[in-house]
Amino acid sequence: MSTLKTSQIQSLTGAKILGTTGGILQVVQAVKTDTFATTPGAVWANVAGLSATITPTSASNKILIICDVKGAGTQSSTMIRTRLLRNYSPIYVGDAAGSRPQGMSQFYGVDAASSSYYIAQLGGTFLDSPATTSSTTYNIQIGGDATDRTLYINRTAGDRDTGGFIDSRIASSITLIEVTG
Repeated sequence: MSTLKTSQIQSLTGAKILGTTGGILQVVQAVKTDTFATTPGAVWANVAGLSATITPTSASNKILIICDVKGAGTQSSTMIRTRLLRNYSPIYVGDAAGSRPQGMSQFYGVDAASSSYYIAQLGGTFLDSPATTSSTTYNIQIGGDATDRTLYINRTAGDRDTGGFIDSRIASSITLIEVTG
């Protein structure tokens, strides 16, 4: 189940913490505790539940985005990559270079013996300058490298219900922190 929490950061006396630069104004977080699966091929797919919206209080403020994503693929040679988007346009990705995909993070499982057990830690931290006071949505997409391979969020490919510690269910999140510019 996905949840969305919004809060104001306050001091022990209850006053909002507002600095001239770098003060925290608001925090929005989406936590994804359920699983997600997609077979996107070599294209990108939105991860349901890994999206959060914030309305900056000033166009000069910045948004600190913390992406904490756990993912896996179906086979030992499956690529899983992530990218961060603002209002559904990619940000915080590598430079364009030929036909190479531009992403935020990537994992390539190569051990056939344990390929159905892995969950990769994917994500990153980015300080964005959206220059707006309009509602702004940040979301995570995942992509793969082949049309016949399924990618998973918050679970292994094997997903065995053995009661052991092999196939855990994991949580992922995206956190947005507005800071004064």
